[in-house]
Amino acid sequence: MRQIYLQNDLHGWRSQIGVIPPVKGKVSNTSLDRDGWIRGARIVAPIHDTGQFEVVLGAIDHLDDPNAFQAWEEWNYAEVEWTQHWTETLRIETSYVLLEEQSVLRGEVRGKWDTKLDVPMELSAEISNNLTESVWAYDLSARTTIRSVTVVLEVSHIPENFGLLGELYNDFFTLGHLGMVALKGPIGSQNTLNWFVKGYAGESELRGNAGFGYRFAL
Repeated sequence: MRQIYLQNDLHGWRSQIGVIPPVKGKVSNTSLDRDGWIRGARIVAPIHDTGQFEVVLGAIDHLDDPNAFQAWEEWNYAEVEWTQHWTETLRIETSYVLLEEQSVLRGEVRGKWDTKLDVPMELSAEISNNLTESVWAYDLSARTTIRSVTVVLEVSHIPENFGLLGELYNDFFTLGHLGMVALKGPIGSQNTLNWFVKGYAGESELRGNAGFGYRFAL
């Protein structure tokens, strides 16, 4: 078990404490992996009707042997993030992250719309700057759904000297330039069972994985 925490939602505010998820929404290759963990706390406050301000404090530790019940190590992580939905189809996000004494600024723009062929499209662009090392990382992605099959194309670049944050990014397995193609679709009409296939091309190696997912509610 990687995550176990208490959560409270009240009038648009959200608070979490325990071993919490690293992210609160969608992720790209240059965002922390949703399957990771932070031992600490998060507060998300509403800004008007369409924005959110988030503060996270805690520790990212025990990287080689994850367990939600391990002892807490020294505090090493802090994040401040502002998310704003300017329209129903356009979202921006800016954040500052401090991890292992390295500072990173990050910005993301995400938009979605329907094409003339009634095919939904979602495009996103994200850029990060490690202020401590003076290096940049970026991620560009496109997503669409055709006949219930979701297709994602993504390219990213994470320099080797980007620091620990670069090695904790979503689906990480290699630094440098990376391309990804992913497909996902339902099995049957109940939308509880689905299949997925992902292919990655790095500068020096290739990777692929496939599997099935099952969604249920208790």
